[in-house]
Amino acid sequence: AFSFAKNLPAKPGQASPPLRWSLCVVPVRGYQPKAPPAAPIVVCNDIPEVERISWFPDSRNLVVSYEGDEDANGKESEAHAPDLVDTETKQRQLLPLPVLHDPLMPKSQPLQPLEVAVSPSGKKLLFEAALWSGSIDDDTSQCLYESNLDGSGLKRLTPPHVVPLVPY
Repeated sequence: AFSFAKNLPAKPGQASPPLRWSLCVVPVRGYQPKAPPAAPIVVCNDIPEVERISWFPDSRNLVVSYEGDEDANGKESEAHAPDLVDTETKQRQLLPLPVLHDPLMPKSQPLQPLEVAVSPSGKKLLFEAALWSGSIDDDTSQCLYESNLDGSGLKRLTPPHVVPLVPY
């Protein structure tokens, strides 16, 4: 799967709208050395900028995570909630997750899953989310979480305090 941007024309006297994207898949036809590549199939149009695409093992469904949009003044908005996309029916819906709270800080602000990835088994999600208590005196930490597809079994995988991570 891949995405590409298209610039929508600005209306007279208005700033250009943010880029809108299309999500496409390329069918795999097995090894055919002299055959031309298959043409991409547009699955959905007019979506925000794609940050991550993660396939389910069924090779039919995928989770799409988005970047934040920029408004006419260049200010970035929050990232959009991830979508679940069925590439055969071309249906796109919000990833059906309940409101999630860090299991060790249940009174924290709700987590907003970002950069969602599907496990190789297709039974778990791995995602990044900002952990914040809600108090202006507390720092915000970016943490990695794992959950079942329905959001149950939520587990934080990284510590909540700011810890420098060394590249691997």
